[in-house]
Amino acid sequence: MTFKVAKKQIDQEEDHYSALSEAELQDLTDLHYERIRPRKLDQLNHVAVIFNPTSGARRDIRQVIEQRLNDTGTRVTFFSTNGYMHAWRLAQVEIDIADFDVLVAAGGDGTLHEVVNGLLNRIDGKRIPVAFIPNGSGNDTCYDLGLKSVEQAIDCIIKRETIKLDVNRVILDAESIEDIPETERQ
Repeated sequence: MTFKVAKKQIDQEEDHYSALSEAELQDLTDLHYERIRPRKLDQLNHVAVIFNPTSGARRDIRQVIEQRLNDTGTRVTFFSTNGYMHAWRLAQVEIDIADFDVLVAAGGDGTLHEVVNGLLNRIDGKRIPVAFIPNGSGNDTCYDLGLKSVEQAIDCIIKRETIKLDVNRVILDAESIEDIPETERQ
């Protein structure tokens, strides 16, 4: 999509929203908040934690995670990353997510990126809720979601609260995913 086409679409959307009545705008707002309203997971028996020991904070939080979750009767299995893109491979093929209720990314924004993209690129198409525990240097995604500490993130997991988030695919230097050679589609 070219910049000119994208700008035209944005202008059309702005025109559409400015033509809506106050009640119609309120309905759209209500629908949006209904989508992001926290929902409860049915169960939390077993959690997979992809832990990045070299993320920005370099803080070993595994004991804290395990103790807090075990105290609620939840089993925890840790998968430590050992290099670049290992969190992706763990989420994509190495972890049998059918054995878990939640997949946790414990690290920074890079770890989160790898876990989410690995999960979204699973060949079997399986999905599982993803939780974030901030343990990086920036933790921008967690902070944007209101998760300011390891303890607060663990509290959300224990409460079994989930929200839906949109995920975007950005393709550079190609018009579509089909234009990218199969070997370069990670």
